[in-house]
Amino acid sequence: MKYFLLSVLAIFILVTSCDSLQSEDPDNAIISFSGYYLLKDEINQRIPSGLSKADSLTWLEDYKKQWLKNHIIIEKAKNELPKSQLNIEPDVVQYTADLLMYKYESFYVKNKINTKVSPDEIKTFYSENEAALKSTKVLVKATYVEVLNSVKDRYKVAQWLPSKSEKNQEKLKAYCFQKAKVFDDFEGEWIELNSLKKISNAKEFSKSKISLHKVIQVQNDSTTQYFLIIDVINKGSLLPMKYAKQEIVRAIMNKRKSLMFDELNEKINQTVEKELIELSK
Repeated sequence: MKYFLLSVLAIFILVTSCDSLQSEDPDNAIISFSGYYLLKDEINQRIPSGLSKADSLTWLEDYKKQWLKNHIIIEKAKNELPKSQLNIEPDVVQYTADLLMYKYESFYVKNKINTKVSPDEIKTFYSENEAALKSTKVLVKATYVEVLNSVKDRYKVAQWLPSKSEKNQEKLKAYCFQKAKVFDDFEGEWIELNSLKKISNAKEFSKSKISLHKVIQVQNDSTTQYFLIIDVINKGSLLPMKYAKQEIVRAIMNKRKSLMFDELNEKINQTVEKELIELSK
């Protein structure tokens, strides 16, 4: 629909400017069709700034093709459409009104909307909309370690990784810093289980039963991967607020926009009613 409306506008511009183009000096024309001319001045006014020489030539060729296509359509319309359909002015007026209304509504909202969403608003939305904040995917908190098979004592990772001992966790970090190819705890954030499966890209991982604090070990030709699932949120469970925050903010902003559109529409309707009353006097 967007491209159709733009095409209508482009054709309208051409229709309303064709008579003047016919009277221009054709020496200043790049191409012509049926007595109409595409002038160099028009090209200079419309060509985007900052294009390279090659891009400018490409743009020019595309513009010429579109100009010629529009004029061919106009010529066919004039010759083949019934006279009753040649008067497009009412359609153009309506399209112009629709376009200006859309631009004004966007301008109105952009300049008046409050873009700040407070923590209290997020908490309130979260507590009042739990049914709409169910997870559609399995989410996990996890740690992932990958070590080259050439490292002989890599078995220590599987021993330290699930340990709740602070000392063993320090050993794990020091070991991974020196010998691991990858050590990632995803900053303690929730991630999709499928993301871990993509990292592994191994059937063994996909078939493994997800158990908390149990190491999943996958070995390939060059490395051994270790995965530890620390916490899990299953499909249909309530999303953590931190994970759902972005979606909540988007929902709050959409609601604000909707209310502002309603507010604007109400103001305009009130103005319409006042004008009608004045006209009826």
